[in-house]
Amino acid sequence: MKVILLLLLSFALFAKEFTMHNIQERAFSTSSLLYIIKAQKKSIDVKKLKHFSFFHLQKSVSEAIYYEQGTLYQKNIKVDFKRGYFFEGNFYMQECYATFKGGYIKAQTALYKRKTIEFKTLTMKKENRLYSKFTYTFPLQ
Repeated sequence: MKVILLLLLSFALFAKEFTMHNIQERAFSTSSLLYIIKAQKKSIDVKKLKHFSFFHLQKSVSEAIYYEQGTLYQKNIKVDFKRGYFFEGNFYMQECYATFKGGYIKAQTALYKRKTIEFKTLTMKKENRLYSKFTYTFPLQ
């Protein structure tokens, strides 16, 4: 395991971009599974990581490490996204489609926090009613 990690680290230092296909990542708390992310592609651009700006830190991180064509699975909801990235412990998603018991949400952006998912600029169908909102917070627990 250490040899593989060493090879990946040395490759990452000299590579321009590192791409993984058909990945699946899980996150755990001390007591349970928090979420699962499945994605077609995860890209890490080492060159952009070396030269980032403190003034536009979120933009720099989102362009350097990101997921494409993925799905976030959580206990009560499944969110499909076109592009996603982590920043300050939160998971940001763009062009989302979420399904949950009793409806769906189609949103331009979504923000996964540990206890909620906040959707912005969305259309939602819940209990056979159609809603159009600017923001909606979906509770996870």
